[in-house]
This record gives sequence, structure tokens and C-alpha cells, in this order.
Amino acid sequence: MSIQKQITESVLILSLILGAHNIYVSAKAVKAINRNFGSLVNIAQAVASIFQFLNQGFLFLFLNLDAIKDLNGQCWLYQEIDFICFILFQFLSIGVLIFRTTVFLSKRTQLMTRCFLYLLLIGSITSATHSSINRVVFIDNDGHCAAIWYGLTNNMKIYFNLFNYSCILGMFIYSAYLLGSNVWKQARLRDVIKTVSFGVIIAIVGYLISGIFALAGVWGTSFQIEFSLENYCSILASTHQPKPISQEPESDWKSNKKTIVVTKVTELKD
Repeated sequence: MSIQKQITESVLILSLILGAHNIYVSAKAVKAINRNFGSLVNIAQAVASIFQFLNQGFLFLFLNLDAIKDLNGQCWLYQEIDFICFILFQFLSIGVLIFRTTVFLSKRTQLMTRCFLYLLLIGSITSATHSSINRVVFIDNDGHCAAIWYGLTNNMKIYFNLFNYSCILGMFIYSAYLLGSNVWKQARLRDVIKTVSFGVIIAIVGYLISGIFALAGVWGTSFQIEFSLENYCSILASTHQPKPISQEPESDWKSNKKTIVVTKVTELKD
């Protein structure tokens, strides 16, 4: 086994372990929140985590299964299934992140901001789809399924997501700031803001590294490492498990909630 394959396999195994952990965290988030709409968002997060795990699982299988003996030479078919898992996971994970980070905005601004960010997401998915359609699928010297993705639109996907995450981070921090200093005094909301911001920053750094390496031609045929980095950063950015309400006194939570609502209404009126 070549050193390159050993590194790629190690990265994929690590990504599968981290992916399984994200499924666990997302499942706990679904169980923790009982409000109907909040539950739908957390269910979408959990489904995205499952598709991300499946996407990484296919990449691992392609690296280890014999293309002729195990997959009957149907590399293109199985890679298409893998790509569908990728698209669903990307749409759900980034979609959940967009929804969560725009909740502080007024209705008018919220609608415009979400439309803009979802257009960037569509641009990313369109670029990824074009790269997938034009990729070259082949069987490598080790007898495994491999592919070379269409470089231009594959890189465009990275830049669309990088710009999207940058806009999300700036908008989220700015909208939290507009709520006033009271929001930073509430432990629960402060935890949400810090956690979401940290996740988005990780995604930005991950996509930035991926984009620089892609331009430099570092990835080559090791697209599994590139995709693993991007995929985990994406799912990490959208995964958030709120702290149980029991960790904060009920009276404090109620008063905090009232303070935030009043603050938000006041800001919206202004």
C-alpha cells in the first residue's frame, strides 16, 4: 500500500469517526428540543449528518473495494449515489446554518438575507453538479474506483461556500450586536453565539485551506482528502447542541427570555 493511500485511508477513517459523533450530537439535539419548528430544524441537521456519514462511507469503500470484483465495474453508478448523498448533506447543513444565523434579523431583512445566502448555496450546488457531470471516472492501478473532478467548477464550489460562510459569519455577529449588550449577558444565548461563530470560522478556514491547495494542485487524485476536509467543516458549522434548560434556573431563563424579546422588539421598532 502506497504512503498516499495510507494517508487517505487514515483521513477517511477519522472522518467516519467524527461523522458518527456528529450524528450522535444531532440526535441528542432532536431529543432535547420539543418545540415543533425547532425540532424540524434539528431533524434536518440530523439528516444532514447521516448523509455526510454516507458520503464519507462511499469514499472509504471506493478506496478499498475492487472495482471489478466487488462493484462489477459500476464505478460511475456508485459515485453518482455518493454525489447525491453529498448534495443532500450540503443543502441541508448549509440551509440549517443559514436559517439559524438569521433568526435575529427583522422579517424584511431576514427574507432578503436568506434569499441572498440561499442563492450562494444554489451556486455552490450548481458548480458541484457541473464538476460531477464532467468528471473523469476510471479504475486506478490498484483496481479501485477513482475520479478526477472538473477543476474549474469544483474550485468555484469552494469559493461559493467560502464567500457564503464569510457572509454568514459577518451577518450573524452584526445582527447579534444589534440586539444590544443585554444579549451578551444571557448565558444561553451567549453560548449559542459563540458556538455557531466558532463552527463557521472553522468552516471558513477549512474551505480556505482546501481552495489554496486546489489552486496549487496539491490534491491531485486524492480528492477524498479534499472532500473530507470540506465535508466535515460544513457539518461542524451547522451542528449545534443546545444546553439543557435544566442547567439554568427556570426563573432566570424566563426573565432572560423576556429581556431578549423586549430588546429585540425595541430594536425592530427603531
